[in-house]
Formats: sequence, structure tokens, C-alpha cells
Amino acid sequence: TACGQQDSNATAEPEFVPLAQDEATDAPERDVPETQDATDSVYELNTADMEATSTFVHVGDKILTQHGVNVTSYEAFGFDGEEEARAVLEPQLAELNALDHYEHTVEYGETHMTEEYFADYEAMDPADVVKLPGMDALDTTEDADYYSLAQTVDELESAGYTKVQ
Repeated sequence: TACGQQDSNATAEPEFVPLAQDEATDAPERDVPETQDATDSVYELNTADMEATSTFVHVGDKILTQHGVNVTSYEAFGFDGEEEARAVLEPQLAELNALDHYEHTVEYGETHMTEEYFADYEAMDPADVVKLPGMDALDTTEDADYYSLAQTVDELESAGYTKVQ
């Protein structure tokens, strides 16, 4: 969800998605060919006020990238309309888009806004990952080596998401 501004009564993406400890200390870096065992997993949430899709590219439990698209009513975020949403979100989006390997856009419609974001967790600095919406509670200590799909799925499913691919 955009920058933590969602109404507390609306269903949101998880606020905490922990990093996990990588058991293979000599795991290959991301510069290996794309034909490695990378898999896409797609999760969706559909409510009266929101349609959200999160796509994870991962190798085993390790999430490499995440792409999300959320279509949400202004009302669900507690905004009166586009003008208020822009006033609140645009400064936050500018800060987020200053982070390397992360992109977040919002298109404003008449009654809804469409967010799209992309995070390359393999390339991002862990100090930047915790600046992302809902990621401030991540463990970025030396014991946390990667963003865990299993733990993320638990959080998504508890928030009402279902796996579609």
C-alpha cells in the first residue's frame, strides 16, 4: 500500500515481512543467468475498495524482486479525492523513488488511484529496504540475509491474499 496512509479499517498489505537467514553462505550472486531456478509466484487480493497483485521472482525461499499493482479507492485510504491524495503521497513517493533499485508510481483517477511498484531486493541496500512502506520492522542484521517468500506468504495470506500462480 502507498506509504502507510491506508485507513485502519481497510485490508492492507502486511506491515511486517521479515528477512530470513540464508543457510548457504556461498550462494551465487544475482549475476547468474536468468535461466537459473527462478520462479514467479503471484498473489492477489480483491475487496470492495482494493484490487492488489504482488508478483515475486524467487529462487527457493529467497525473493529476488517484487512487482505490485494496487488499485484502491481514495475512500479506503481516508482521502477525500485526488487533490488530497496527491498532497500526501507525492512527497513520500519522491523520497521512495530516490532509493536505488526501487520504483513507485501512482496514477490518479476520478475515484481510485493505481499504484505500481518494483523492488529489486537482490540489488537494494538493506538500509534502503527498511524505508519501503510496511518494511520498517525487517531484520537487517547480519543474521538476515534475504527476503523470505515463506514468511511473506504467511503475512499475505493472513491479510486475505490468495495465490493465483
